Amino acid sequence: MRKIIFLLPVLLFLLNFILKILHLSSMDIAHDEPFSIFHAQQNVSEIWAYFTTAAENNPPLYHLILHCWIKLFGISAFSVRFPSLLFSSAIAVIIYLSGKKYFTVKTGLLASLLFSFSTAHLYYSHESRTYPLFCLLTIVSLYASLGVIKSPGKKNNYILLIVANTLLIYSHYFGFFVLLVELISFLVCRQRKHVLKGACISFMAIALCYLPLVFTLFNRFTDSVSKGTWVQAPAKSELYGYINIFINNRYNTLVYLLVVFIAFVLLWRTKKIAGFIKRYLKAEPNQVLLIWFLVSYLSMFLVSCIGVPMFIERYILYISIPLYFMLASILVSAYQGIKYKYLAIGVFIISMFLTLRLNPDNHRKLKEACEKMKQLKTGSTPVIISPDYADAGFAYHYDLSIFKDYTNFHERLQKENIYFYNTAEAAEKLISQTKEKLIFIQAGNEFVDPDNNLLKSIYSHYSHHEEYHVYQIYNIHCFYN
Repeated sequence: MRKIIFLLPVLLFLLNFILKILHLSSMDIAHDEPFSIFHAQQNVSEIWAYFTTAAENNPPLYHLILHCWIKLFGISAFSVRFPSLLFSSAIAVIIYLSGKKYFTVKTGLLASLLFSFSTAHLYYSHESRTYPLFCLLTIVSLYASLGVIKSPGKKNNYILLIVANTLLIYSHYFGFFVLLVELISFLVCRQRKHVLKGACISFMAIALCYLPLVFTLFNRFTDSVSKGTWVQAPAKSELYGYINIFINNRYNTLVYLLVVFIAFVLLWRTKKIAGFIKRYLKAEPNQVLLIWFLVSYLSMFLVSCIGVPMFIERYILYISIPLYFMLASILVSAYQGIKYKYLAIGVFIISMFLTLRLNPDNHRKLKEACEKMKQLKTGSTPVIISPDYADAGFAYHYDLSIFKDYTNFHERLQKENIYFYNTAEAAEKLISQTKEKLIFIQAGNEFVDPDNNLLKSIYSHYSHHEEYHVYQIYNIHCFYN
C-alpha cells in the first residue's frame, strides 16, 4: 500500500499526460493562440516592452516561457501547446500532494481525479495560452498558504508563498484575487498573530518584485473601470452554470448532490449530522477552501455585475482548483463507512470519466478558411479581412514564413494583397480602387463593425456576389463585376 501511495504522483502525472497528449494538435491554432505565438517569437526585450504597455491585457511571464520553448522546438501546434500540457499534468500532482499533506490521501486523490477528468482543463491544456500556468501557480500558492497556516514558524512556507505569488501575478492580473483570498484566510486563521508577521513581510516582498509592472496594473485597472471590457455582464444562471462546466455537465452536478444527500441521510439517521457539520466547518483547511472558492467566485461575479465584466470560463478557471478540493473533502468526510465511502466516490469518478471529452472542439476551422481564400484568390486579388486582430491567425495558416517574419509581418501580407480593417472608412480607398474582384472575410467582426458597414460598402461597388461559410464564424464573400 505504501508503494502505491509513493507512486501515485507519477501515475497521476502520466494519466494526465496521456489523456491530454492524444489530441494535442488536432484543433487549428486559433482564438488568441496566434497572438501568443506571434509575440513569443520576438526577442525578450520586445516581449517585455509590449506586455508592460498600458494597452495590453496580459503580464509577460507566459510569453517569456513560450519564447524560450519556441527557440528550442519551433512553432508547430504540437510544440507551442506542449508547455500547457506539462503545466496541466503537473497540477494534478500538486493537487494530490496538497490533499495528502493537509487533508487526507483520499481527499487529495479524489480532487486530483476530478481535475484529471475535467473537460474544461483538458481543453485549456490544448491551448497555447497562460491559463494552465496560472492554475498551476494557483495550486502552488494554495499549498504554500496551507503550510503557512499550519506551521507559521517555518520560513520555507513563506519563501514558497513569495515565489508562487510573484509568478502568479506575473502570469495574469487576476492573480490579485488569489492574494486577496490568501490575506482573508490569514486574517481569520487561529494562529493569525503568528501568521500575520510573516505574511506581511511576504506581501511586501511580492510588492517589491512587482514594482516593474505596478503602473501597468494601475492603467489596466483604470481603463477597465472607465472603458469597460469586451466581456458581457453575466446572467444569474452563470453562477451555477460554470460549476456544471467545471465538472463536465449538470448531470454530474446532480450525481454529486445525490451521493452527498445520501451521506447526509445516513448521518441524520444515526444522529451524527450536527456533529459532522460542526467538525467539518471547524477544520481549518476546510475553512481555507471555503474562503478560496466562495470569495473568489462571488467577488468576480459581483464585480462583473456592477460594471467590470470578467466572469467567463477562462478567467475563473483557477477557481475550479479549490472547488475540486471542496467537493472531494465533503464527499470523503461525509461517509463514515468505508464500503459506502468507496461506492460514493466510485460513482462520482466514473460519472466524471464517462463525460470527459478527450478532443473538445475549439469551434474554429481557420485552416479551412485560409484554404478557401487561396482557392478564390489570384495573385492580384485584394483580400480584406475583418477584424484587424485576426491578422496573426490568418498569417499562421496562410504562410508560416510570413508569420515568422514578425518585423516585416504586415508589409509581407500587403505584398500578398491581404489587408485587415475594422471599418468601412479605413478600407474605403482600397475598395474604390478595386474594380474587378475582391474577397472579403468576416472573422467575427461583429464586435468592431456591429452594423456591417464594411460589407455594405463593398456591396455598393460590385454587381455580383458569392458567399461561402466555414464553420463556425467565418463568412467568405467573393465580389466581382
